[in-house]
Amino acid sequence: MQKQFITRRKQYIVMLFILLCSFIAIIRAYHDVRGNSIEAAKQNISEDVSLFTTYFTDVLDEKLINLEYLSHKIDNSALADEVKLEKLFSEYYRYFSALSVLNRDGNLLYGEKTNRDISQEDAFHSVIREKKTVIYDGILSDEANKKYIAAYTPIEDDGKTIGVLQGNIYLSELDDFLEKEKYLKSDVMFIMNEQGEYVSGTVGFREIMGENSESFYDYLAKCDMKSDISSVSDMENAVEKGQAVAIEYRRKNVEYIGVLQPLERGPYYIGYLSNTDHFNQIFTLQQGTKFIIALSLIFWLIWVLFFIYLAHSREKIGNILERYKVIHENEHSLIFDFSFSPKKLQFFGDMERMFGYNTKLLRGEAVYEIYNYIHKDDASVRGRIHQFYDDDREAFSTEVRIIDADGKYGWYRITGVLIKDKRWGINCNFVGKVESANQQIAKEKNLIERSENDLLTGVLNKKTMEEKVIKCLENIQGGNRYIFFMIDLDNFKNVNDKLGHIIGDRAIMDTAERLKEVFHDNAYIGRLGGDEFAVCVSYDAFDDESLQRFIRNKADKICEVNRRTYMNGDREVHITSSVGIAIAPDFAKDFETIYKMADSALYHSKNGGKNCWNIYQVKK
Repeated sequence: MQKQFITRRKQYIVMLFILLCSFIAIIRAYHDVRGNSIEAAKQNISEDVSLFTTYFTDVLDEKLINLEYLSHKIDNSALADEVKLEKLFSEYYRYFSALSVLNRDGNLLYGEKTNRDISQEDAFHSVIREKKTVIYDGILSDEANKKYIAAYTPIEDDGKTIGVLQGNIYLSELDDFLEKEKYLKSDVMFIMNEQGEYVSGTVGFREIMGENSESFYDYLAKCDMKSDISSVSDMENAVEKGQAVAIEYRRKNVEYIGVLQPLERGPYYIGYLSNTDHFNQIFTLQQGTKFIIALSLIFWLIWVLFFIYLAHSREKIGNILERYKVIHENEHSLIFDFSFSPKKLQFFGDMERMFGYNTKLLRGEAVYEIYNYIHKDDASVRGRIHQFYDDDREAFSTEVRIIDADGKYGWYRITGVLIKDKRWGINCNFVGKVESANQQIAKEKNLIERSENDLLTGVLNKKTMEEKVIKCLENIQGGNRYIFFMIDLDNFKNVNDKLGHIIGDRAIMDTAERLKEVFHDNAYIGRLGGDEFAVCVSYDAFDDESLQRFIRNKADKICEVNRRTYMNGDREVHITSSVGIAIAPDFAKDFETIYKMADSALYHSKNGGKNCWNIYQVKK
């Protein structure tokens, strides 16, 4: 009895020690959070600015690429024809507020007149001599006194620079862009050049900076600066070296933190400033929070007491755990946890038993090596997972084939949920389970294939083909096109009549295989009945010329692969194919109309001598 009492007393001492340590940990965490709130805020803002800078660089690159593309369309004849220039410019005003053409001396040939002569600037010389596309770091204004920044690219003809194309971006448009993209309403974002001059800013920017100040360096000179960047000269040196900068300062009894990130394209910096009171409010523990912590301590005490009770039931718990182990092994599953930042993928469970190999922990870019274990036909799961990251769905579920140590693939079901940061709404973790689903998936796949596919050829049957095309037409986006081909074999009746139905079935199966060779995974191929087939293929058309070239190549290939001869003894039959084509959404957006248009084009191919193709002609 005394020994039992001593044992229990030790347990009580351990319990009290745990409670004391927990209490001390909470108090220390409380003070650490308050003390480190500024550094945590700097880190969060740095990450946000870095992400935004990358995004803004992509937006800027798109504008510059289109400016260069426009310059390639301009030659000497266009420079002499203002009507032709304006027609060319009209397609690119969505990228720039205004467009102008200068000669080699910097004189205006066409467009908006600027308030400054930049012909002697290094930027203009780089365009003329080095044939570079540059962004001028100064702020310009037009005759209406609307301020803008400008990009310049050379206009060439026969390898010679004959002029300079100028694209303007109004500062007001940059203001709207920053306001739309900033994360918190209480903070401000701005753009400055490498000389510290303001280019653009969000609402509230002027309230913090002061109406009379045009330079960020002038503004900082009036502030009490802290941390590593303790003076304006420190700031200028960092900017001169193209470094990202984190600052902390006080102005008018208000403390601010900020981060400035250089743009990769252009002589500018993105800046983000925040009042530290905002972060103190987030990290300070209120009375309600303290009450919750106290309540948590009570629950912790109850749990410890319950743990003592469970210690007396160790044998019973052991039996329960043993049963759970058996269930887990029979379930044949693993738990995984993918962390976004830093990238880390970790598995929990008997991976060795499940797959014959062990990759329980992957870090950094190595996490993507996990896709090497997935069957190539299921590789689209990577895109589906990334789409899930961007969607609003609460749960993810899919089936894939995963290879084991013996080189054999098995079906597995992957399910998971996203854990998001409540403050920023960004993804933190993707947590889920991988479980064996060989029997169930095989059964489901077999049933689906039998219900969707044509029994003779293995391609889609008529009903499934129609359903999939209808779904495609309902979700057309951007410049995407769906080209609908109808294919009918010429002289097929003679194959059945002269060579027999066995040879006829072979001709049908050969046609299906040839169409699979012509079209890849992004196309639906179906048999509509008899010797009639259909193909619906997606194509993201850059322009009409590329679309027509794609259709022509595919149609010619269809006709080519279907020129075949079949023999039975001394009898032979030559077959070809006729093709009818319709395009969605150019011609129509519903399946019935597209089908009729393609069928009409097929009719013209048949009546036009067969062994050819036609695109439906829309009546205007």
